[in-house]
Amino acid sequence: MGLKVRAYVLSVIALAGGAIAVALSAGGMPANSELIGIAGFALAFVLVQALPIPFPRGSQVEIVRVEEAVVVPLVLLLEPAAALIAVTLGVLVGQMVSTKRDSLKLSFNTAQLVLSTGAALFVTLTLLGETAPGYSPAALAAALAGLVVMFVVNQLLVAGVMRVAAGTSMRSVLFEDLGLKAGMWIANAALGSLLVLPAAQEPALLLFALVPLIMLHAAWRVHSEKARDEQRLRELGSAVGGMSGAMPLAFVAQQLAASAREVVDASGAEVRLFEESRAWWVRRAGDGLETGDHATGGREHVDDMNGRIAFSVPLAASQGVFGELRVWHERREEAAPRALSRRDRTLLEMLGHQAATALDNSLLAARSATQQRTITQVFEHSSEGMLVLDQRGRVRGWNPAMQSISGFDQATVDSSPIELISPQLAAIVEKGSEPGVVDAVLATADGDRRQVRASFASIDDESMGDEPMWVVVVRDITLERQTERLKDDFVATVSHELRTPLTAIKGFLQTMQRDDIELGAGQIKMFLQIMGEQADRLERLIGDLLDMSAIESGRPLDVDVSPVDLTTTVQHSIATFQAARPQAKVDFELGGVGLVVEADRQRLEQVIINLLDNALKHGGSEDLIHVTLNTGPDGFGSVSVRDHGPGIPVVDQRHIFDRFFVTADSVTRTGGGAGLGLYICRRLVAAMEGEITVVSTVGQGATFTVAMPMLATSLPVRIAPVIDVAVEATSLQLPK
Repeated sequence: MGLKVRAYVLSVIALAGGAIAVALSAGGMPANSELIGIAGFALAFVLVQALPIPFPRGSQVEIVRVEEAVVVPLVLLLEPAAALIAVTLGVLVGQMVSTKRDSLKLSFNTAQLVLSTGAALFVTLTLLGETAPGYSPAALAAALAGLVVMFVVNQLLVAGVMRVAAGTSMRSVLFEDLGLKAGMWIANAALGSLLVLPAAQEPALLLFALVPLIMLHAAWRVHSEKARDEQRLRELGSAVGGMSGAMPLAFVAQQLAASAREVVDASGAEVRLFEESRAWWVRRAGDGLETGDHATGGREHVDDMNGRIAFSVPLAASQGVFGELRVWHERREEAAPRALSRRDRTLLEMLGHQAATALDNSLLAARSATQQRTITQVFEHSSEGMLVLDQRGRVRGWNPAMQSISGFDQATVDSSPIELISPQLAAIVEKGSEPGVVDAVLATADGDRRQVRASFASIDDESMGDEPMWVVVVRDITLERQTERLKDDFVATVSHELRTPLTAIKGFLQTMQRDDIELGAGQIKMFLQIMGEQADRLERLIGDLLDMSAIESGRPLDVDVSPVDLTTTVQHSIATFQAARPQAKVDFELGGVGLVVEADRQRLEQVIINLLDNALKHGGSEDLIHVTLNTGPDGFGSVSVRDHGPGIPVVDQRHIFDRFFVTADSVTRTGGGAGLGLYICRRLVAAMEGEITVVSTVGQGATFTVAMPMLATSLPVRIAPVIDVAVEATSLQLPK
């Protein structure tokens, strides 16, 4: 309250006190005989203040107090001092009982009625010239004139405080609803005139005249409670209606808490959901509201906000109780919270019952959204290709893994028939609703063909109406099929490779054992040499298989890395190779200096001999094999083996070092092979921390290069003579 308003109110209180002082000084203290009248009129004012009469006015209700009706007999039957004392006591107590306003407002209302009643007394007694004039037509007319003055003084005092507090024009306040005010004044004047006679006969009878007032007030209370309940029911219906629809869970819970707090005028309310472990609350804070949410943990949170739970309502749906609605009132030290009325509890139960459905729907929607996000993440991040087909075989979903397999992005295939890239997948929609598995061929964006295995199942999608849809999980089995084919080819090739030398050895042995054939010494020597070569071939194949077995089982290859003279090693490898393949023609070109590399000498010779044998098989015995020794700028010493064969197509160069892989000319080349030689070479070189590469152009031969880390480049060149194989036997390892 501002200083100007406070000053105005204090001045009105001072004037009222002055009026009482003047009355006491003029007439003295009331006599004992007047005490009953003072008590009766004071009680009448208490009842008038405590029992207002409602007056319907359009959609609103005006609250009317009939003080003027009591003032008419008051000014005619009591001395001025006694009358003002009765007014002061009655209005003060009545205000305290009915409104419980702050002391300054209570004092202003009391002083206002004291001043207006004093003005009515002054006018009435001035017109009559005597105090307590009694009941007569002249006295009644004087009292009505005083009542007019009382009305004017009341209006002026109210207009004055409105002027000071809000700057409102006094004229607008005085003339606002003037007709209504005049009508109420006439009614009060008439009622007061009727009360004069019984009050003059016996002041106590004045209380009986208040019986209709009490009955009117009681009827109004019943009516107002009913109207309030109807209004709260409408508000409850509006609140529940505002929670319907696809609303977020937090919004619905917050709205329910706000509605519950407002319906019963509680200090606060909260909605907690058991499975969510969260609670949303709304509470009164100053002139506004605070909202928030917190993790559920009993009632401690309410205690933290200086409140105590007054009532709780379970929230239940088809699956049972899933939450709780709580309301609380402010804590009053350690006193129990204000209990809710039966009507308030009933309203809260109705609100909780109706809102539970909306809250349950939001909860289900939130869970559905979470599941949808999970499904979407699985769909988007699955390592397996996934697509969705409608009943016409059109693509309705396409995940990134599917794009990786096919090369087509989702925008390209969306709403397109899957038949365009795979007829086998298009046939899924014709297989009915039962899940199944189908092998298919998938055309890719780069023109390739991929072997896939598709698992499919039908689903129901409400967004597509009653039309069924199919979820298809696609796994690329192209590599598996290739591996299976290579394994089959490998088994067939190895069987052939094993059978060929055995057949030769067995054939020569059977020939030598025949009694009907005479063999010369030269023939026997030739047979033994051939059988030895075939035995060496078997030994090499078995060695390759053992090496492959070690590689595939994860065991480390047996390599012993140490400084190796690369020049000597290459020369020894060539000599060994030519001793076993005398028809081969090898041209060796030295880089000019001796090279020392870190390698396993025997394994490095195995690799070089494999490359020489591979060059002989693909280039033929008539063509020269070129071997070159070089140093690289990156600290590697390299050996290159070049042939003049048909060359290796680019598409095969990616697989030339894969296990079981053989090129297209394998059926026509000499010497056979199981597709393990280059595979083992690559693994051996990698085990020695070197590199092996191939460069080839179709029709111009191929060049294989083995590069090993160099230890030194300044050793003297040592040109070793061609080794006599008869003197130094070497185990020859040939690629297959």
